[in-house]
Amino acid sequence: MLAVSVDPSGLPTTNDRYDSGIVTVSAPGAPPINIPVALATYEGLDGPSGITPYLAETEKVQDAVGFRYKFKVQVNSGNEETLKILLFSRSFYNPNRPEPFGYYEFETNLYSDWWGYKDEGCVEFGGLGVNHPGQTGLWVSIPDYPAVDPSFPLAMKGRIGIRPSDLSAFPRGSYGIDGIPFLTKIETISQQDMTGQDVSVQISRGDTFADDLSNWGYRLDPTRADNLPSACLPNLPSGFTYRKWQVLVSFGTKSYSWDLAMPQDQALYISPDQLIAITTEFFQTSGAFQAFIWDLNGQSEKTMLWQPLTRWGVTYQIHSERNTGSGVKLGTYLGNRVIEFSCDRTDTYSRLYDVLDLATGESGPMPTVSAVQTVGGPGAVAPNAVIHIVGTGLAPHSLEPEGITWLGSPELAANRMPTVLRSVSVAIGGKPAYILYVS
Repeated sequence: MLAVSVDPSGLPTTNDRYDSGIVTVSAPGAPPINIPVALATYEGLDGPSGITPYLAETEKVQDAVGFRYKFKVQVNSGNEETLKILLFSRSFYNPNRPEPFGYYEFETNLYSDWWGYKDEGCVEFGGLGVNHPGQTGLWVSIPDYPAVDPSFPLAMKGRIGIRPSDLSAFPRGSYGIDGIPFLTKIETISQQDMTGQDVSVQISRGDTFADDLSNWGYRLDPTRADNLPSACLPNLPSGFTYRKWQVLVSFGTKSYSWDLAMPQDQALYISPDQLIAITTEFFQTSGAFQAFIWDLNGQSEKTMLWQPLTRWGVTYQIHSERNTGSGVKLGTYLGNRVIEFSCDRTDTYSRLYDVLDLATGESGPMPTVSAVQTVGGPGAVAPNAVIHIVGTGLAPHSLEPEGITWLGSPELAANRMPTVLRSVSVAIGGKPAYILYVS
């Protein structure tokens, strides 16, 4: 008889996931015996989660020239086998061009480790140097993704560059990603542990240029699919107008800056549909990781004002049910509401299509409308009609079970009809309607 311990802790880790439902038993002097078995599943535990700003079409910043936020990695107890990544990506576009969003992107990712190396040109990822697991790394990078998707022409690839202000603090390295042809990036990695730091990040649009094409980091040859360092090119290609985007990272008494280079024709603004997307990767592995994010703002070219982004939708998650053990939820830090990404193994994380509201501290399903009906009148909506709107997520989660009517509203006390009850409003043809009841 054999007794086999599959997982003494009761929690799955990267070392106890199985790709095949076959148990192989080997004994001295005998051929292996293969036994088919049913595999246990861990629904909800191993699904990455991602959020984007939750905005109506009319609220989206179509001419975004800036974005800023703050973060802190509060806990990081990983090791070499428990890598975790929190991806912060945004894409660029030009509303006057036919190309789709996402030709060019920029990332400020958090890793549960960092690599020590020097800015010596084009290096393979495995040759970066010494790894520091369990120490948070800020990985500031500019991907060179065009041509990975067949709709992106190969000619668009290879027109990116990055210049850190301090090459010893954030050296560059260029490499291919996951062995995928043409999927490459220029990476800069913090040469220190960022755990415990209150960090501010700001991205702003800079000037255009057509010369000054050297010292932008080595780019992998866009005509080669092998992504090898031998295919590196030292300069930006000539004959194009480039747009600078500038990054400023500050923490403690230190500040670092970057210049990014992308084609002006495809990088006039940050995409309104991806001012930023924040997504977990490998959070199902063992070891604790907890990051807080707050003070998220976008900047419009028209007004140059910073617009707070307080509502965030869970728009990416493998499982529709709440992740059990890792994901995203609202949290608090220094008395302020924050977005928390962590893996505390509790059943407290948001579901797909939940909305997290930093202003109110509420979270719940995105609003949906299932029916709009008139009450005691014709089917068509007309002046003086009473309309009954049925759906989910249309009222604040803190609302009393019996709901609220307009009878207790301050507007009615002042002989005015209320157009808002507990933050709920309705417009018909763009004109505000009077709210009688919310439940």
